[in-house]
Amino acid sequence: MEILESKKPISWLDGVNVETGEIVQENHDLKGVSIAGKILKIPYSTGSTVGSYVFFGLKKNKKTPKKIVLEKSDSITFPAVLAGVEVEVLTKKAKLSPHSLRSLSNLPEEISSYLKIDCESNGGDELIPIASAHVSGVSYLTIKDYGLNFLRSLVGKGYKVKVLTTLNPAGMDLEDHLKQGIPTQFVEKQIEIINLFRKLGVISTCTCTPYLVGNCPLRGSSVSWSESSAVVYANSVLGLKTNREGGIKSLISAIAGVTPNYGMHKRENRVPKTKITLENRIKGYEYGLLGYWIGERFSGPVYIKEVSEADKDELKALGAAAAASGKLEMFYFKKEDVKDVSQELPQVKVGREELVEVKEKLSTVNGKPDLVALGCPHYSLKEILKVIELFRNRKTKVKGCRFHIYTNKANKVFLERNGLKEELGRKGVEIYSDTCMVTSPLKEIGYRVVGTDSSKAARYLKTFSKLEVILGNVEELVELATK
Repeated sequence: MEILESKKPISWLDGVNVETGEIVQENHDLKGVSIAGKILKIPYSTGSTVGSYVFFGLKKNKKTPKKIVLEKSDSITFPAVLAGVEVEVLTKKAKLSPHSLRSLSNLPEEISSYLKIDCESNGGDELIPIASAHVSGVSYLTIKDYGLNFLRSLVGKGYKVKVLTTLNPAGMDLEDHLKQGIPTQFVEKQIEIINLFRKLGVISTCTCTPYLVGNCPLRGSSVSWSESSAVVYANSVLGLKTNREGGIKSLISAIAGVTPNYGMHKRENRVPKTKITLENRIKGYEYGLLGYWIGERFSGPVYIKEVSEADKDELKALGAAAAASGKLEMFYFKKEDVKDVSQELPQVKVGREELVEVKEKLSTVNGKPDLVALGCPHYSLKEILKVIELFRNRKTKVKGCRFHIYTNKANKVFLERNGLKEELGRKGVEIYSDTCMVTSPLKEIGYRVVGTDSSKAARYLKTFSKLEVILGNVEELVELATK
C-alpha cells in the first residue's frame, strides 16, 4: 500500500479534485498526486468546514484514500469514516465513561457509533451537553448531489435535532434568486436542501453570523458550531466553547444533543501559545489581512496585543480570515484575559510589510470588477450603514458592474422597512440575504472578476470558484464601482 506523507495540512473543499482524487492545493508538496486508494499522512486539515462533504464525493467517484492518519484531532477530516475511510489520530486514546456510554444507548446506532469512535479516537472520555449547534454545508454549490443524498438519508430515518440549531448561508437568496440570476436547476436543488434541513428541525437562518440572529448561548456554554468564522468568534469574543467542527459533525451533535469533550472544550487547550505584536495601527479590512497572516502560521490560540480597541466587525473579519487560511480556533485580544498565563509567551511582530504581502497574494488582477461583493462574513447593520453613507457622499452611482451586499434576513427586512434598501437600489446597490459570494454560483452566472473587502472571500473566490479577485477596503471598492 502506497503511503503519502506531508507536513502540510490540506484544505479539503478547495484543495482536492473530487473527480480525480488529485491534490490541487496551491504550494502543497503533494500537488498533482492522487490520494485514491492510498494511505495519507497529514498533520490536520485547514480551511472550510464544508470540506467534510468532499469525502462523499470522493466515494461516489471511487477516489477515496484507503486511510488518513492525522497528527492532531480534526473534526472536519474525521467524518471520512462515514464514507468508508479509516481515520487514525496520533493522540492519546481514551475510553468513554460508563455514564456517557449509557447516554449513547438512547441514540440511533449510527449516531452513537460515530460519536463514540470520534470521542475516543481524539482522546475524549465523555460526551457533554451542548447549548446549540450551527451547521455548515448548505449551498448546493459546495455539497453537490452527494451531500444532498446524505441529508435525504437522515430525513428518511426520521432524525430530528434536539437543540437550537441554525443554518449557514445557502447558494442563493431564498426569495430574490431570480434577480441574482441563479440557474433554474440550481434553484430546485437548493430549495430541496433547505426543506430537508427544516424537516430535521434546523432553523433556516442561512447566515454565517448566528450570534447576530439569536443563536448566542450564555458565556461558558459548550456548543457545536461548524462555520469556521463563527467558531473563532464564539471562542474568542462570545466566551463559548466549540471545536472547529465539520458541517457533518455539528449536525450529528445537534441530533444527539451532545458532543465529545476534547479540544477547545477543555481549558488546557484554550491557553495562548504565542503573542502577536503589531508594529502599526490597523483598521477595517486590514484586520482580515492580519487574520489571514496569523492563520497561515499558528494553529493554536494566540494573544494579539494591539487589537483591544477593535470593534466587533473587525474582530469578526480577523477570525474569519484566520480560519480560512489555517485552522485557528481562538485568539485573545484583551490583556486581562491572559493575565493568568503562567509562562512568558514567545513574541512575533507583524508590520505593514506582512499585510501588504497578504493583499498581493490574494489579489489577482487590477482594474474594474464585474461584481463588487461585500459581506463575508455577513455584513452587520453598522457595516451596511457605512456603505450607505459612502454613497450619500457621492453624486454618482454604480456603473459598468454590479454591487452586492450580503447580510442576514433580519437586516434585510430592517433596511426595507426603513427605505434604505430602496435608497441603495437607486445607487445600483443590491441587498441579498441567505447567501454570499462564496456559496453562490458566481462563475456559472457569468462573473469573472470580483472585488471584495474580505480576505476570506478573496481566498475562496480564487481557489474554489476559480475567479479573479480584487481585494481592497470598502472605500476603494465604492470608488471602483462608481468610476
